[in-house]
Amino acid sequence: MAQSCTETAAPSLSAREGPALPAHPPPPHHPRSVPARSVVCDGALVSSSTIGKSVYIGANAIVQGANVGDGASIGLGAQVGAGCDIGASAALTAGSVLPAKTNVPAGQLWGGAPAKYVRAMTPDETEGHA
Repeated sequence: MAQSCTETAAPSLSAREGPALPAHPPPPHHPRSVPARSVVCDGALVSSSTIGKSVYIGANAIVQGANVGDGASIGLGAQVGAGCDIGASAALTAGSVLPAKTNVPAGQLWGGAPAKYVRAMTPDETEGHA
């Protein structure tokens, strides 16, 4: 006769003896939620970063330990290294790799691997984003 799942299941964590561990809040620079009007698409990884308002982070992008200004856009599959600073209304093209500690000034478009300055964003491209 086969055993049921309930007979072979491991004991629940609440069954442990001893004091409960204290809850540790995340560090202050680690957002608990996505800021107002910002979008983080499926598969994107955002870790230990500060994200501004009206930011777009594309699918499968990786943003680790960076500051992303209001209205900035990070393209599909782009990678942002630790210590990077992406200014307000700046953009990083899809698939770009921004090396650690790189500063992208406000209103600029960067792209490539490694990412480099491409051009200034036009007022039409940045209007209403920040």
